[in-house]
Amino acid sequence: MKTLMFPGQGSQYKGMGKELFDRYPSETARASAILGYDIKKLCLEDPEKKLNNTEFTQPALYVVNSLGYREFLKNDSAPDFLIGHSLGEYNALQASGVFDFETGLKLVKKRGKLMAAAKNGGMAVVLGCDIETIKKILHKGYHEKTDIANYNTPSQTVLSGPVDGISEVLKDFENEGIKVVPLNVSAAFHSRYMDNASQLFRSFLDQFEFFPMQIPVISNKNATRYDEKDAKRTLSDQISHSVLWTDTILYLLNKGVTHFEEIGGQFLTKMVTEVKTVYDKNIIKQNWIQKKRRLFLLPFAGGNRYSYQFLQPYLEDFEWVPLELPGRGKRHKESLLDSFYDAMGDIYRQISTEIDTEHDVIYGHSLGAILGHWVTYRLEKAGKNPARLIVSGVPRPTIIDTDALKVLHQLPQKEFAERLIAMGGMPQTFIDNHTFFEYAEPILRADFKLLDSVSNYNGSRIKTPITAIMGTKETYAHKIEEWRNYSHGDIEFHHLEGGHFFINDHPETLSKLISKSL
Repeated sequence: MKTLMFPGQGSQYKGMGKELFDRYPSETARASAILGYDIKKLCLEDPEKKLNNTEFTQPALYVVNSLGYREFLKNDSAPDFLIGHSLGEYNALQASGVFDFETGLKLVKKRGKLMAAAKNGGMAVVLGCDIETIKKILHKGYHEKTDIANYNTPSQTVLSGPVDGISEVLKDFENEGIKVVPLNVSAAFHSRYMDNASQLFRSFLDQFEFFPMQIPVISNKNATRYDEKDAKRTLSDQISHSVLWTDTILYLLNKGVTHFEEIGGQFLTKMVTEVKTVYDKNIIKQNWIQKKRRLFLLPFAGGNRYSYQFLQPYLEDFEWVPLELPGRGKRHKESLLDSFYDAMGDIYRQISTEIDTEHDVIYGHSLGAILGHWVTYRLEKAGKNPARLIVSGVPRPTIIDTDALKVLHQLPQKEFAERLIAMGGMPQTFIDNHTFFEYAEPILRADFKLLDSVSNYNGSRIKTPITAIMGTKETYAHKIEEWRNYSHGDIEFHHLEGGHFFINDHPETLSKLISKSL
């Protein structure tokens, strides 16, 4: 079985397509008309030094790849599968008959323009380092603003994020003796920072008609065959999601593909050789089979990324993804939020580009549980359902005792502290530590104020299965089954001995409930 591959951005060079333009004058002329400039002159002469500019690179590669495919078909039969690296996926889809040459070029022209408009981002390639080590270094250095853009090979990974974040990442990897090379780009491609470009491109896609695939195409985003019903969403999501190239090659190897051929070069072929070598030695398996589920942990009032650390020893089967809101922890320099909807939007942005649909899990206690419900609702609307939502400390995704909350975040300091102690979330020793309390008080007041802002909202139902857990001594422990009113999916209930912060007393049991529910 044979797979044909199309390279993407990074494989361009002055002189590419030299043997093709004169052989296909009609296609070359149509391309120049659509683009508004001489595509042959750009690729062969590049007089204005634009070939490495994303807005021009992407259409140029698409045209050269497309002409290269026409040349390929003169001497070879159609392949069994088609794949393309990032931009190259458009050539794979065109070769499969999803759209014609002109439509594909219009799409790529728009894509290149949108991606070129993104600014203040950077990328870097990590060489000679496995993915688990990379993730550990990112976690250890609290590089939560950095995304993994490309899983190219077991020893070549591309990182993406804001310029300042990438600069810090470079230092950490260099300190570990790991080779990392910054890339000459102006934006954080294939990361959450391309969400706006992805959304704009999705709207643009709606004006075009897609046709059934004649040859299976394996997507960068999912490393599985394109779902034709969802092709436009997959293509727009590709802009802001990781390129799962290693998994794509592993998927095809497991399908029995023995021959990989590349249009126009050896850029992808070298990657495939490395993946095949490791595959043949049975060292790695597909990430979509082997990788751990991620557990996204949403903060309770006053909490930060460390709030759930007591659970970590009991949940080693999960990859740990603790989140925090602005104004605390690693985000202490950011302004606090006192609107629930701003907080929900912040958490949603952190999760939406990372979550593996129907694979990863969301857990939140108290405020985190309410945020979890609303974030899950938004994820479902975007087609990104988590595998399960686990909630504790509240009987529904709104606050019952509204008046008490209003009083709470407005109370004088002494009464405010007393109420916190009574709730069980703040030991007396913390209150007595004036330095700590001066730091924590504004955070807690902001969190209780944002809780109040959602107190009268009627919650919408979600489809994601729910596990709900409450302490036996909580005021509304008996109302736990109200969660049924907010879910169309499977739901289960549990009570553990204790008050509102019962979770601190039952880390092992709570962890077992989380694992068992899956």
